[in-house]
This record gives sequence, C-alpha cells and structure tokens, in this order.
Amino acid sequence: MGEAVVLFGEVDWSSVLADKDVGKCYESFQSTITHIMDKVAPKCLNRKRTSKSKPWITKSIKEKSATKGLLFEKLCMGKLLRDQCGNFARIEFHKSTLDWSMRLQK
Repeated sequence: MGEAVVLFGEVDWSSVLADKDVGKCYESFQSTITHIMDKVAPKCLNRKRTSKSKPWITKSIKEKSATKGLLFEKLCMGKLLRDQCGNFARIEFHKSTLDWSMRLQK
C-alpha cells in the first residue's frame, strides 16, 4: 500500500487535470489511476492451485459416485419417457373420446 501512496504522490495532478475538456481530463485521470494500479496490484489471470487431490476420496467412493450418476441419469430418462408416454396416452384418449362423441352426433 505504501508504494501506491508514493506513486500517487509523484503524479503531477495539475497537468492531469489541466485540459478544459472534461472528457479528456477524465481519460487522463483514469489512465493515470489504471497505470498506478497495474504497477501496484497487477491483474492475476491464472490462479495457482496447490493441489487437486482429495485424499479422502478413495477409489471405492469414485466408483460409487459414478454408479450413482448413471442410476440418476436412468431415473431421469425413465421419468422423461414416462411423462412422454403419459402425454401420448392422454392425447390418444382425448382423440378417441372426441371421435366417439362425433360419431354419436351423426
């Protein structure tokens, strides 16, 4: 933090804000601030990860987790098929009811 204070103290603010155009003053002010902040606290684009290993997750746990995932997918697929079949059955029922009532009206 001390380095930032020194850098801000070294800036000639009168020259930064000397222009009569507010837009140019703002751009100059912003570029000055950005330049100082990049020196003091540069952007870190890649975060270093210390370790991806989780020693408490054993091979057995990984296998069971994979099995659970497969079973869950089957369950979801079963629900999807059941819903689709149920919708199809409802549509067919209403079609047949409509056909039957149309025949009665003739």
